[in-house]
Amino acid sequence: MKKQILGIMLLLMGAIQLQAQLQCLSGNCDNGIGRARKFLGEMPQGTYEGEFKNGKFDGLGKFSFVKGGFFEGRFKNGLYNGEGVLIDPKGNIKAGRWEDNILVEVNPKIRKASECLQGDCENGYGKSKDYKGRVYEGYFVDRKYEGKGSLTYSDGSKYEGDWKNGLPHGEGTHYYRNGHKLSGRWVEGRCTENPIKMWAVVVGVADYEDFDKLTYTIDDAQKFYSFLRSPEGGALPSDQVKLLLDKEATAKNILNSMGDLYEQADSNDLIIFYFAGHGLEGGFLPVDYQRNGSNTLYHTAVANMLNDSDAKFKLILADACHSGSLMATYAEYRDNGNELPPANNMNMGRDVIAQYKESFKRVDGGLAMILSSASEEISLETKKFEQGVFSYFLIMGLKGYADADGNYIITVQELFDFIAKNVRKFTYGFQTPKMMGFLSEDYMPKGLNSEEMEEKNKEFVEEMPVGFGSKK
Repeated sequence: MKKQILGIMLLLMGAIQLQAQLQCLSGNCDNGIGRARKFLGEMPQGTYEGEFKNGKFDGLGKFSFVKGGFFEGRFKNGLYNGEGVLIDPKGNIKAGRWEDNILVEVNPKIRKASECLQGDCENGYGKSKDYKGRVYEGYFVDRKYEGKGSLTYSDGSKYEGDWKNGLPHGEGTHYYRNGHKLSGRWVEGRCTENPIKMWAVVVGVADYEDFDKLTYTIDDAQKFYSFLRSPEGGALPSDQVKLLLDKEATAKNILNSMGDLYEQADSNDLIIFYFAGHGLEGGFLPVDYQRNGSNTLYHTAVANMLNDSDAKFKLILADACHSGSLMATYAEYRDNGNELPPANNMNMGRDVIAQYKESFKRVDGGLAMILSSASEEISLETKKFEQGVFSYFLIMGLKGYADADGNYIITVQELFDFIAKNVRKFTYGFQTPKMMGFLSEDYMPKGLNSEEMEEKNKEFVEEMPVGFGSKK
């Protein structure tokens, strides 16, 4: 019996001795930072990379097992000691505080076990890859993401912004795989504040190179731009609105401006495209339009820009002849797969403004169009207003005159009703504004028939806010 016990003890001592067998692959495997392979007899057990002390794993390091999985964290005297994560070959996780290879305190938040790819991944700027395949590049404090940085997820999505204690915290943007993005203030990994912003491209053309000149379209565009920039119109910052007049309003400049500005909008914003100028069936006419049809700003191009934008809300306001044909163009394009203007805010308190902004949260996203005329009609200018008739009543409506129920929130439907009534009256029925709404496919319930879809589109324009204020 004693011989048997002695034999077992000798085997254990031999095993312990075998566990200490290391083959240094690079660096300082005695007292420093190095990389070594561990053997049990002649069988390799895995590879360690990290800090050494007296020829043993000691400090921060990572041990990768031959059969898969790894431990990353703190070592002492060759054993797991301190905070760390153990991942087995099946991907199961044990995370927390360890003492001599035993998990004594579970901490599920320690999930950032990673491989340092370059730089300083402990206290500095570096690049790392964690056990889920996520790649982080930015600043570290105590091996946790802290400060400015970006994390690319294994599904292709990405977060860029502020970090604290390993989580998004502060100002940042999450870019989703489907192209949408979410920007705002983050607290411990959750977006808690995403203020609505408006982005607008305003175009006015009068002095055509190869077409009849117009009289008031420049004034229309300037007045609409001034309204957006004024306190009454929401004081839109200059970097969120682009004004293109005459020589600047070429087809190329218009499309480039739409692309540059609209790509900055996230999935909680609204984009506006305003055009005052000539129009023909199927397109708007920029300043460099030629009678042979070249340089036409086709409605399909406008539809493409709008469809590609991340913005939740989209609004087209067009004071151009035959602009009504854009409705059919956008509908056909989509079927083929292909802060906002306030009014009279001097008469309102902060509670009304807050109520207006809150109203967006209750509305599904989509696109709305308010166009100056039917597809076969022309749009009129008038010396009385020194403006286009449509643009005059558009701005009047946004200033508060379209607030039919006096609740300080102007919807697309209310704005259109005000414009249509007054334009038709002023032109004796010669000009008929048109409106259409398209609820975003992201919000349209599945399995609806055409009548049910049309009803959803109607509800959308009845609810989508475009301004706040009241003439009352």
